[in-house]
Amino acid sequence: MKIKKGSNFIVSRLDKVVLILVSIFCCHSNEIFFFCVYFIDIDPINYYRKFMDIPSDRPIKSKSELTNLTIPVLILANKFDVIHPIEYSLFYERNIENAIYYELTPKTVDAEKHKMEIDTYINTFIIDSQK
Repeated sequence: MKIKKGSNFIVSRLDKVVLILVSIFCCHSNEIFFFCVYFIDIDPINYYRKFMDIPSDRPIKSKSELTNLTIPVLILANKFDVIHPIEYSLFYERNIENAIYYELTPKTVDAEKHKMEIDTYINTFIIDSQK
């Protein structure tokens, strides 16, 4: 089946699948619920290429390069990010000497709080890095 950009059939079908999955799993597991919420957005259908490029788009290719970083590094993560699993963030925190780590409220839980946390953590990081 070919997927055409803006296809109402695909959007309708995708929404129904997500609603079924959400209704089945939302009472059993928050992780599954938040994973399913990502599929309500049809952008991955229209812009799928970025999801293929993300894994190869990384500035650090090996663990040994991390130990050479001497600048302060800010790490913001949340446990429901399906593209960037939190284990990666924790790995960077453990392996970068000057890493500062914050766990964010996921956008799917509270978008306003998520944005406020990002702004706060970035501002704090910038101010503290200038001391």
